[in-house]
Amino acid sequence: MRKILTALMVLLSISVLGAVSLSLGDGNIDGVSLYAPDGTIADVSAGIQDSGYLIQAKEDGQYFTSPFGSIHLNAGAAVAVTDFTLPSPSLYIIEGTVSIVLTEDIELEVYTPTTLAVLPGTGEYVFSTNADTEEFMNLSGNAVTTYDAVTATESEILPMNGISRTESSVPFEIPASLYQEISVVRTEAEEPASEPEPVVVEPVVEEAPEVIAYKLAGYELTFVVADGYVDLLYPSIVTDGDAAAFFAYETEKYGSMLDGITYSFIDGGARINL
Repeated sequence: MRKILTALMVLLSISVLGAVSLSLGDGNIDGVSLYAPDGTIADVSAGIQDSGYLIQAKEDGQYFTSPFGSIHLNAGAAVAVTDFTLPSPSLYIIEGTVSIVLTEDIELEVYTPTTLAVLPGTGEYVFSTNADTEEFMNLSGNAVTTYDAVTATESEILPMNGISRTESSVPFEIPASLYQEISVVRTEAEEPASEPEPVVVEPVVEEAPEVIAYKLAGYELTFVVADGYVDLLYPSIVTDGDAAAFFAYETEKYGSMLDGITYSFIDGGARINL
């Protein structure tokens, strides 16, 4: 169910709203400087809802979140948001060490002064660039294609491998100890096996609808998940005609995959019958 909702949310945002937003995570708001496209200081707490912004971290542990992943910056890192619209976002890492964690299978282009890396989907990717270092490490389960602008060569970086443009430019395997040191994504250790507990049959209680809200490009999309249907509530800028066109496009695109799923309009949105 949640995968269906996520897909609908992403598709609707592409079709209607276009741009997505970057918001400061739990980092220190005073540990980040944000510059607008015209070079003026911007309000970090307001987030980023357009391309052309420059993020500069003054302290370690600063990060920004988005609907499809997060950007973690070490002190001194500078990142330009060159294009933050779906389906083809891109970033330019000017300086420093930056970790990008993708939680959706989108393609993200990341530029550095010498390299282009095309990130293919979910996983973590680490970039380090400064006067003495130009390095990329692939901590995901996907192979990543990188392009060296200096030598005009292309390299495929396999999972748990990296490449240093300032040394041999030959891919190297990432040691487990180094992975534990740099990884942002942590997996919980498996609990030791234990004796199964007695099964207790609880009376069936009808659950209240679940409400899920997403904020995209300054607008809010709300999903009210109930038994057998989902109410999709969207901003007033989206007309019923826009929504109908979107649903018609998706029906034509996915065909029989959507058999049995119908929709009708309600006040403030649409009801999707599952």
